[in-house]
Amino acid sequence: MMKIFFNLLKSFIRKLLFYKIHFFNCFLNKTTSEQLKKPKSIPIIIINYNQLFYLKKLIKFLLKHEYENIIIIDNKSNYKPLLKYYEEIRSKVSIIRMDYNWGHRVFWEVEALNKEYGKGYYVITDADIIPSSECPEDFLKTFLDVLQNDKKLAKVGFSLKIDDLSNENPNKDKVILWESKFWKKQYRNIGFDADIDTTFALYRPFNEFKFRNFYKAVRLDNPYIASHGGWYLDPKNLTEEQTHYMRTANNSSSWKIDELGEINKDIYNR
Repeated sequence: MMKIFFNLLKSFIRKLLFYKIHFFNCFLNKTTSEQLKKPKSIPIIIINYNQLFYLKKLIKFLLKHEYENIIIIDNKSNYKPLLKYYEEIRSKVSIIRMDYNWGHRVFWEVEALNKEYGKGYYVITDADIIPSSECPEDFLKTFLDVLQNDKKLAKVGFSLKIDDLSNENPNKDKVILWESKFWKKQYRNIGFDADIDTTFALYRPFNEFKFRNFYKAVRLDNPYIASHGGWYLDPKNLTEEQTHYMRTANNSSSWKIDELGEINKDIYNR
């Protein structure tokens, strides 16, 4: 009986805390109250290192749909065509050049970045996540609605396509095996209960990866779907950019391959 009572009390406290935070974000947090009125003002933070081809596609998509707060955090890239591209887009996109390759969690590792952009809702994405052409232009509003209505979620993002991978990628089966589990657990008929690391997702204010539920997320179903550029390659015919990236990227890169086309991380080889 006491166990039931404490479980009910715990549930009540969680709900109370959720509504307290929800009230603060909606009415007292000036940043979030403005974002709720204008979702396209939410910072979209792209973590990049020596990637150009897919970054261009992502920037083109976001500008086409009039997202107005795009920030690239660059982990000390040295690919010259990329650096030239940065100069071309400076009037439309904020570019923060780091003096060290912090990896994909640079936003949380560097406190100043989190303080600047994490006080309201924010998006974090790798540079090679490209929303489909069918994705609605107001997708962030949908992400925001889902996130606001479920206190358990840390973030809401895109599902990732795995039905169009080329046989030229020797790791195709490994990718499909790894990603298939994220398409299995249905969430309210709108998506899937599936963890997200740093592929494209909208985060709650003040969220940090040290929190217990950092990965707790929903990946929405079609048409909220994206392609992961790192899965579309042929190790035998790498482009100049891909070759440079594979040679210079550190182990923070999840799907990095070696000269033989083998995936860098053991977790995908099990």
